[in-house]
Amino acid sequence: MVLAPIDAAVNESQSNCARSFSLRRLDLTDFRNFSRLRLETDSRPVVLVGKNGVGKTNILEAISCLSYGRGLRRARLFEMAKHTPKLEKKWAVAANIQGLYGLVSLGVGWSNNENLIESRNKRDFRVNGSSVNSHNTLNEHISIVWMTPAQDRLFSDSPSGRRHFIDQLVSAFDINHITRIKEFERGRRDRMRILRSNILDKNWLDAIEQGMAERAVAIAAGRLDIVSRLHDEVISIDSKFPCPGVGINGLVEDWLRDMPALNAEEMYKKQLAEDRSRDRETGGSVGPHLSDLTATFNREGVPASQASTGEQKAILIAILLAHSRLLAQLRGAPPIMLLDEVVAHLDSNRRESLFECLLKMGTQAWMTGTDLEFFSGLSNNARYLRVDKSTIKEE
Repeated sequence: MVLAPIDAAVNESQSNCARSFSLRRLDLTDFRNFSRLRLETDSRPVVLVGKNGVGKTNILEAISCLSYGRGLRRARLFEMAKHTPKLEKKWAVAANIQGLYGLVSLGVGWSNNENLIESRNKRDFRVNGSSVNSHNTLNEHISIVWMTPAQDRLFSDSPSGRRHFIDQLVSAFDINHITRIKEFERGRRDRMRILRSNILDKNWLDAIEQGMAERAVAIAAGRLDIVSRLHDEVISIDSKFPCPGVGINGLVEDWLRDMPALNAEEMYKKQLAEDRSRDRETGGSVGPHLSDLTATFNREGVPASQASTGEQKAILIAILLAHSRLLAQLRGAPPIMLLDEVVAHLDSNRRESLFECLLKMGTQAWMTGTDLEFFSGLSNNARYLRVDKSTIKEE
C-alpha cells in the first residue's frame, strides 16, 4: 500500500527548513562496523533501511555522539571503536551542520593511544577544525533528541530508565543538568565514605551535605519544569497519538511543589543529618536519585505501565514530539531527531500521523527500519538509503 503525500505538512515544512538544525554531511572513521563512511544529505528526513545487524543504529549512534552524554546506547568509548587487530583503538565522527548561524563543522573522536587496559575516558571535540575543551561548545551549534527500541517498555521497566529519560529531556534545555547529577552522585559517594570512616569529620560532612542539597533541589526543579512544560505542550499536538498526562514523583520534587527552593534545601539537609546513622548501615540515602517519571495513557488517569507495548510507544512518541516542539520554541529551530525502529508497533494511521508531525515541524528526522514500505507515506519528502554490509546506496 502506498500512502498519499502529506501536502499540507510539506508546505509548512519547506517554510521551516531554513530555521532547522540539519546534518548535511557525515563522516565516520573506524566507528563500529564502518571503516570509512561519508553521507551527504539535505534538510529532508532520512530513512535508513536494511536487515537487522547491518549498521543502521550505528549511524544514529554516531550522530548522537555529537550531542551531550554517552550517545543513544550509553556505550563505553572503546566499545564504539571498530574491531581490528591493532592495539591502538580509535574512532572519529565529523559532520557539517546547518544551524541557526549557518554551516559549521563539528567533530568528536576518541583514541586509547597507549593500551587497552587503561583506555582514556576523554573525547576530543572540534568546532570548525579547532579543538574545544567542552562538549557544551558543540551543543551551541546542534540540537539532537532520540528514541530507541530499548525505550518501548519504558513505563513498565525500572525507574532508573525513566529517570535517565527525563534527565535526557531536561539536558536538552540545560546542559548543566547532567553536571549537577554527576556532582550530586559524587557528593553521595563522599558522604558515604565519611560515614563509614573511623574518624567522623562533622564540618566536612556538613559541607558535603550542603552541596548535595543545593544540587538536589536544582535537579528536582529542572525535572518539575520540563514535566510542567510537556504536560501543557502535549495537549496542543493534533495527531493520532495519545494525550498523556506526565508527572514526576520524588521527595525533593514534592517539597518544591509546596515551598520555596531555599526551604527545600534546608529540609533536605535536615533529612540527611537525621539519616546519617541509618545511611551508614544501609549504604543508601533519600534524594532525587530515587525519583520516578510517571505517565498516564490519557487524561483519565490510566497508568502508562498498564498499556500495551504499542500504546507505550505511542505515549513515548507523543512526549518526544512535544519536547521537540518546546526545543524549537526555545532555540528557534527544531532539533535533529534520531528515531530507531520508530515505526515498529505503529499502525498505518499512526505512522502517517507521525510523518505529518515531523514534516510540519520541519525537523530532519533520521529513521531506521527493515521494510521500506512502512515509510511510503513520506513519498519524495524524505531521502531513502539502504544499508548493507557496511555500505550504503540510494533507494
